Amino acid sequence: LRLLKQFGVGNARQLHEQHEPTGMNSVHACCACGDEAMLALLLEHDGKKQLDLQAVGGMGSTALQLAVAGKHSGCLRMLMYEKATHNLNVNWRNSSVLATALMLSCNSCDLPVVRMLLARPNRAEPRLYDRYHKTALMYACEHNTEGSVAIIAEILTGEPTFAARKSLLEIVDVCQWSCLHYAAKSGVLARFPWGLLGGEIHALNSLATDELTE
Repeated sequence: LRLLKQFGVGNARQLHEQHEPTGMNSVHACCACGDEAMLALLLEHDGKKQLDLQAVGGMGSTALQLAVAGKHSGCLRMLMYEKATHNLNVNWRNSSVLATALMLSCNSCDLPVVRMLLARPNRAEPRLYDRYHKTALMYACEHNTEGSVAIIAEILTGEPTFAARKSLLEIVDVCQWSCLHYAAKSGVLARFPWGLLGGEIHALNSLATDELTE
């Protein structure tokens, strides 16, 4: 802290470039452990926007993804505030399973983070898929919780028309499973936000279903 206060931006950049054996830099480390105070200080002394917030660590994740995975909402808010000036890509896919921050937050049923990522402008794209062709909505449908129900509604609300919502629900992964398969397996299908799909009967008659879903 003393070094940063004494030397300012130059030292912040130096800390940023000193990689540990893990491949993580100072920003990664702050976001991984939830050190909001240190992250705030790094960003404060980065007046010329020299820090690369899009840098990828040794595990193939960005600082944003580490903050999401660790449920460090304070660090995430700081990064989201800086995303415009640092060209932060919220849709970056990690190198392990090609998961985005939105997929990670849906898998952990973290509704506040999902809302942050889906906020405009530069909102996270729910149609991206990982190595197994699973979308963020599929990850949410794997859970039967109040949080997952709210996340499903949040994602579907972001789609402007029934046709757009239908096409998102009908995307299939490498196992040919759609969101409805995952929702049926987890039990969340019984709590689905059918009102966003024109009602349960209309939706089930319109969506592509099969014997496995039923």
